[in-house]
This record gives sequence, C-alpha cells and structure tokens, in this order.
Amino acid sequence: MKLATSSHLRAIDASAINDYHIASLDLMERAGRSVAEEIEKHFSSKKKVSVFAGKGNNGGDGFVTARLLSEKGFEVKLFVLYSWKDFSKDARTNWERLVGLKIEVFELGDGDDVKGFVSKASDSDILVDAIFGTGLANEVKGRPRQVIEAINSLLKPVVSVDMPSGLCAESGQPLGAAVRARLTVTFGLMKLGLAVGQGPEYSKETVVADIGFPPGLIDKTETGFFLITREMVRDHFKKRDPSGHKGDYGHVLVIAGSLGKMGAGFLSSRAALVSGAGLVTYALPKGAFARFDSKGPEIMIEPLEDEDKGIFTGKSLPSARKALAKKTVLAIGPGLGTDKETIDFVTDVVSKSVIPTVIDADGLNAIVSHLGVIDGKKSPKILTPHPGEMSRLTGLTTQQVLNDRIAIAKKFAGAHGVHLVLKGHRTIVADPDGNVYINPTGNPGMATAGMGDVLTGVIAGFLAQGLPVTVAVLAAVYLHGMAGDLAVKESGERGLIASDLLRSFQKAVKDIEEYFQKNDVG
Repeated sequence: MKLATSSHLRAIDASAINDYHIASLDLMERAGRSVAEEIEKHFSSKKKVSVFAGKGNNGGDGFVTARLLSEKGFEVKLFVLYSWKDFSKDARTNWERLVGLKIEVFELGDGDDVKGFVSKASDSDILVDAIFGTGLANEVKGRPRQVIEAINSLLKPVVSVDMPSGLCAESGQPLGAAVRARLTVTFGLMKLGLAVGQGPEYSKETVVADIGFPPGLIDKTETGFFLITREMVRDHFKKRDPSGHKGDYGHVLVIAGSLGKMGAGFLSSRAALVSGAGLVTYALPKGAFARFDSKGPEIMIEPLEDEDKGIFTGKSLPSARKALAKKTVLAIGPGLGTDKETIDFVTDVVSKSVIPTVIDADGLNAIVSHLGVIDGKKSPKILTPHPGEMSRLTGLTTQQVLNDRIAIAKKFAGAHGVHLVLKGHRTIVADPDGNVYINPTGNPGMATAGMGDVLTGVIAGFLAQGLPVTVAVLAAVYLHGMAGDLAVKESGERGLIASDLLRSFQKAVKDIEEYFQKNDVG
C-alpha cells in the first residue's frame, strides 16, 4: 500500500484542481461526506455527535460532516476554535451553509475557559476531530493544545478527519499533544504518519476514503513509501510444483556461533528450513561444535577449523570457502562474538561472497569499520540491525537513530547499495533504490532473545527459494511479525520465546498460501 506525506497530498490536491479541473469545494464536500458515511457505518446506534473544527480546510471538512449528519437526523453540536474571519475560503463557504440547520454552535472566545468549552460535548456519543489536517509541522501550543487535551480527557470515541490533530503526518509523533482517535478517515492515500512512530496508537482503525482524486493521478504519484501488505508478496506463495525436489529450493549456509553462543545460529538454521529452503548447513567453530547438541536432525552441521579456540579465526577461512561451494545463500553473524580474529574472518567472507548474503548481529559489528565490504554489486547484501547496531554502523547515537529511523535507513541503504532492515516497533525496510517499507505486524512480546536470529534465517530461506530480493525481505519481515502475532495469542507477550515463533511461522506461511489459493490469486 502506497503511503504519502503532506507534501505529496498538497501536490495531488493542486493537480486535481489545476490539471483535472476538480473544484476544491467538491473535494471538501466529498471528504465531509466520507466522514459522515463512516460514522454511520461504525457507530450506527450513536446519534449525538460533537464536531470540533479548526480554521483551515480540515475545519471545512468538519463543517461538511456536521451539516450532512444533521440532515441525516443526528443531534449535532459544533465547536469552533477560531473566529470565522480566520477561516480558509472553502471553510468559510461551508460555514455559511450551516445557516438554518438544527446545529448548536459553540465558539471559543479569547477569555473562555477551555475545559468548560469542551465539557459541553460530554453528553455526546461521538466526537469528530477536524481541528488540524496533514499540514501541521510545528508543536501545538496554547489554547489548541488545551482543547486537544480536554478532548482526550472526555474518554469518548473520536473520529479524526484525515489525521488525528497534533500528529505529524511524516513521523507519526505527537507535536506536543495529539488527539487519540478511535477511527481515522484519511483521504486519497494512507499517510506515512499513520503507519510509523506512534501513529497506529493515535489513529487506531484507519479508513482510506476515495474523495474523487483521478485514479491516474494517484497511480502516477511516486511517494517512495509503502505499508507492507499480503498483496505485495502474494504471487510468490503459489502451490509448489508436484515434481519439485529439495535441490529446487536452495541451500542456505549459516555461518554463526561461538563457544557458549551456538543457539543463535541454530535458530537461524531452523528458521531457514521452516521458511521452505530445501537444504540448510550450519557452519560453526569446531571447538564449539564439540559441545553442541542441536536436536535438529534436518540441519547439516559443518565444523570449521578454529585452532580449538571456539571462535572463527583466519584458520577457518579455507574450510569456510569450501563450505560456501554450491550454496545458494549465506547468512552470517548470529552469536559470532567480536574477537579481532573473528572480525577479520567475517570481513574476508563478506567481501568475497558472490551469493545473496544476510548479515546480522555480530556480523554487523564486524563490518562497522569495514563498510566497503558491503559496497558494490558483486552480490545482494541484506543487513538486519536493531537500533543499537544501526548506531554503530552510522556513528550516530541510538537515540538519534530512533528519532529519525526512516531517513537514516533510507540514506544508508542508498549509500551502500544494500537492503536494510531496521528492526523494532514497525520495522523499516529500505532498498537500494530509495524506497522505504513499513511493517505493520508484530508485538512487544517479540522483544526477546533470538527473534532477530529467526528473521535472519527466514530472509535467507526465502532468498534460497528464488524470491526476488525485495520480495524475500518484505515477505520475511511481514510473516515474521505475523507469526509473532499468532504465537502471542497462545503464550501471551511475557511468555513468548523465539522457538514459539518458529512453530507459529509455519502457520503464518500456511495461512497466506491458503488465503491466496482459495481466492485464486496469482
């Protein structure tokens, strides 16, 4: 699903009006009508509505909503935060159209008590938030902020028009304060800020309403931002060829582990298998292998020479190169440790890899001072850092990464020609072409050891089966989160562990396969 920023929507609005000759008043009328229709659909038994309106076109949408609901028999109150003299042209026109309707109007005067003003809506069933739209960029202060806080304190279901007022349309972060909506009706395209940051928590359920923008205009608008959906990967989950064999589905080599940290690579190896890879080999240091019981008979184990140190060293390189022969995909990093000899080993392997390579955990730490090894087009590179690892890769603080995840991920992926998976709440995927994808699946229960190792294996497993790199990464991230959502229903958030995810991942893949096969898609 395409996501848009406020600047994209301004351009679409301007083109619709200037190039397609659609009257701005018509767009406002359709916007208000769509909000009124969604209120009827979602709150059919509720008939008392209070509309809070600002001075711009968002307020004008609110005036249209108030008028149409009143005409449908709703008991409507209208709360206006600004003088009519400050209204935008179209908002003023729709303000004048309210004359003669049974709508009780309250205007916030300069000396009025804000809490008392908002409290007049306390007997309403539903509140409509039409104060600010997508163009808000500065922190909300003063009386508008007090109004927003008072609306939230009423604890009533709120329907926000286009964006919850006070929520940044780009970052999804509250600009000082923001309305907490139950339903958000947004227009034309889903806004980026509704999908990232705290946007999903503030917007809750979101409906994208068609208000008559020409389809060609929407289609040709290249935003570079997307929400990952099933539909984006569906064609790659068809039924397998009945004559297929394990060699058709690729061979993943997982280079991971060190003495005391063998489980991480095992999780990655199992994840590659359950994602559908035909063969998986787990290469670990010989000294670590001697003390390792995988309990995974389907996984082939390749002990690499390590001088009995239990870590990868320069002596491991010849056997590593031998192990790489005839492999389809390499996954490297989980549980390696950060010994200098291991760092040298990793940089050598990564720099010479000619197959798709997934780099995670200590593999990322190893390349921090050797980023040149991931540059170039020798083979696709997929990096899967959490914010702390991203901090080390970029030289920024972790907080700086968290504050600007999209821009930082996009810049890094473009500069190095890699696919970057920046893990965390609403994981971000950035591709080498400048596109950014937001993942909607997953939950806080996945904040536990081993979850990233599973994701590494899943990405490798999908790549081994021949999925295009971007599709493989998006499908892995989406289904990894979906598996977490399935698992948490059984274990709860606090009890969820990575091994649970492996079991649920099989269900997630089965679900997406059956859904699209049942609907004859692809």
